[in-house]
Amino acid sequence: MSVEELKVRFRRLTEPVVAMEDPYGRLLRRARRTRRARLARWGSGLTAAVAAAVLIPLLATTPGAPSPAPSPGVDDLRGTDITPWVRQLLDSPARGSLGTDTAFARTLTDALGPRYFGLSPELDQQTVLFAGDVGGYRAVLIAFQSRTRQMGVWLIGDAGASAARLAAAGPANLAMLRGSATPPAGTANQVTVLMEELQPFTATGVNDEADGRHLAVGVAPAGCRLATKDATHPQTWHEEATGDYVLRTDPLAVDFSTRVQVTCAGVVRYAGPIIDNGQIAVRPVVPSDRQVDAAMLGARGTPADRTAVRNAMAGMPAAPGQPPSFDGCKVLYHGSVPGAADSSPIPGGTVRRPPVLVVACPTAHGNTFIEVDDADNNGGGGGAYTRVRLDDPRAVFAVHGLVTTETSATRSDGITTHGGGVTSDDLMLVVAPPSATDLQVVQGGQVIESVPLAAGIGSMTVPGNGTVQLRALDGSGAVVGSATAVPTGEEIPEEQPAVTDPTIDNWK
Repeated sequence: MSVEELKVRFRRLTEPVVAMEDPYGRLLRRARRTRRARLARWGSGLTAAVAAAVLIPLLATTPGAPSPAPSPGVDDLRGTDITPWVRQLLDSPARGSLGTDTAFARTLTDALGPRYFGLSPELDQQTVLFAGDVGGYRAVLIAFQSRTRQMGVWLIGDAGASAARLAAAGPANLAMLRGSATPPAGTANQVTVLMEELQPFTATGVNDEADGRHLAVGVAPAGCRLATKDATHPQTWHEEATGDYVLRTDPLAVDFSTRVQVTCAGVVRYAGPIIDNGQIAVRPVVPSDRQVDAAMLGARGTPADRTAVRNAMAGMPAAPGQPPSFDGCKVLYHGSVPGAADSSPIPGGTVRRPPVLVVACPTAHGNTFIEVDDADNNGGGGGAYTRVRLDDPRAVFAVHGLVTTETSATRSDGITTHGGGVTSDDLMLVVAPPSATDLQVVQGGQVIESVPLAAGIGSMTVPGNGTVQLRALDGSGAVVGSATAVPTGEEIPEEQPAVTDPTIDNWK
């Protein structure tokens, strides 16, 4: 069950990620655990955000300092309606080890206002729903609400962080929204801000693979009962001793395989991934300089930016609860897709076919995960698995290029809005052995297309949705590489998280 992850106010803070084509056709949609990690990856020189997730420094600003009360703006987030079950959540006592510390809660609510988070001034009531230390973190959930509407803000700092330290995240966040502060690359003295529309079961998480810290926190209306299960015992639910809230600090805390079941008055109201309805922040392991150097060795096309390569590698998927391994990763190609038009106008905007950065890494199952990014914007692509082995000298990879759409429009009130997206191109980049000079596309035993290759690089368009065979030939006509292309997508069950239960969303 997906949720709206991009809010208008914070759209510019996010990295657009869309499902792309797999190396032999449409790239499969990633598992949600992979997609979320890709959205929030931090690399050298990169601090990313998941939807409205912002890692902010503690600026020298006094929490709650007087400032003019803002008027409701067209971009202010007004939140969403308060449903009966969300009302029960709002009326529940605060959970967590600091849930009964009224002085702690008052310090936060007195210092923080909706303006700090781009929220509408009408959301002027604040309620602490969770506060406490969980493993190496201190997490707080504050509901900003009016009589009929609501938004939730998570503040996550180091364990033991004072209320004043957490409250300083408000002014710092506002400074970032106004463009007067830049989040640093480190993590010391920072507070993570994660915003979302409250659900009856509201959860968030932080996964810091680099430091070995993990966090998942979820709260349900008072009196409900929670149970969880994960990849270690995927068939058995375990009742949570905490009752109507859940705390996890293990490596599987925010993995897609970790599921929660919420039962209220004997009725299962929700069952699904513990973080499916929440925003999360992920700091994965970053590849070393040695691993980046090894990946860039022998790359085809034009020289790639090291930071872009490092960031692409940092977003690679891994087995549940395990950090990814970057040994054996390769930059397959960097540059424009041969034959792709640079740009073309459309009403109100432009369609571009940008150069691509194609990075591949072997999986624990011997398959390959391929990432295709917009090389101009250091991101904005996607990826998927293929059974073609990266270490096969006869391997032929075919990946779809990218099409980026950029539009702008002026509203009746004079404000200019910007939009856009990234989709896959029909034109496919071919990466064959360097000795290949020609690619034959074979279907039904017949060669339906012959594509010239320059040092093993070219492009093609696969007609229809039928499976085709690819044969790479050298100048003498000898076959030096081959592959099977499946334009409709190649399913690889062992690379997907084991999901045996349907998601239940029964808050009616």
